Amino acid sequence: MFIPVVWAWVDRVLGVPNIGGIINQGMVILLTMAQLSVVLRWSAPAEVAWPRIRYRLWLYSLVLGAMAVLYALALATEVQDHEYVLALVRSPYYQVYLVLYLGAYTLGQADVMRLCWRYAKVAGRPWLRRGLRLAAASSALGLVYSAGRIGDLVAALFDYTGEWWEPVVQVCIGLAALLKVVGWTIPGWGPRLSVALGAVDRRRALRELTPLWQALYRSAPDIALIDPLGGGQRQKLDFRLYRKVIEIRDGQLALRPYLDPEVAGTARRLGVAAGLSGSELDVVVEAARLRVALRDQAEGYRPEHSGSVGSDGVGDLAEELSWLRRVSRAFSGSPVVAAVLAETSREHA
Repeated sequence: MFIPVVWAWVDRVLGVPNIGGIINQGMVILLTMAQLSVVLRWSAPAEVAWPRIRYRLWLYSLVLGAMAVLYALALATEVQDHEYVLALVRSPYYQVYLVLYLGAYTLGQADVMRLCWRYAKVAGRPWLRRGLRLAAASSALGLVYSAGRIGDLVAALFDYTGEWWEPVVQVCIGLAALLKVVGWTIPGWGPRLSVALGAVDRRRALRELTPLWQALYRSAPDIALIDPLGGGQRQKLDFRLYRKVIEIRDGQLALRPYLDPEVAGTARRLGVAAGLSGSELDVVVEAARLRVALRDQAEGYRPEHSGSVGSDGVGDLAEELSWLRRVSRAFSGSPVVAAVLAETSREHA
């Protein structure tokens, strides 16, 4: 309704100059009431919430009726665009109309902001919390709009207009409308988005684990729970990912006789020299141990003392998966791992 073309079209269709103004602002009041009704019902038992909702319904209905009468009395201009407020604001009828409209809108938005923010702190679902916070932010921007319209009233008393702050008002109310739509609908479609993004991430995890899994599978084909050439790709994504994690761990266990403890020291030294520390260093050390052990197995070299399988990723499946994804990336692409492979090859030559 803020677009001049739409404004003019509504006026032409209904045959009343600037009728879009009361329609637009009336819908804003109705939307405020709808938001309040939802939050009041969420934040209190039915026997407490419904009397509060009914009271506000009657109050806002009276405000809408009074606004319609005052707006009709104030229509004394032919202006057909979003600057109509600046043209009508000198009318005493419109000033009273604005007081009613802004009072109802401001109190309503302040109430919505307060209740949304309070309920967001105790809401159990993450997407509901996010939606309530966005709705609260939308109401906060709506209060900026209210401040601009109150400024219009005050400026008119001193024979000024709010022309210089009007762009700010329009931007704030536009952002408020956008956040309002997102905030009140995101509890419905947000969980679906999480599912979709989770599926994308799991597919990426499968791709990231593939280099490490393939190397271990070539060294110990028995780790495959399902023949990779026998239709395993038709299995569900979660099962394929869980299976790959288990098979990688089985492959590490099968490789244990070839895990040279001295390789870990070499990898840690080269990793520190490359500026690595903490978990990044641990990941590279584990990847280097596996690369060297796979090479030694292929060459028939067996260290005098074998090391243990790395356990840094032990925990729930999410922690295990995160750890193995990082190890697999280092296994196939870390320059430190390549340097360890080169240095230890000279020792075994």
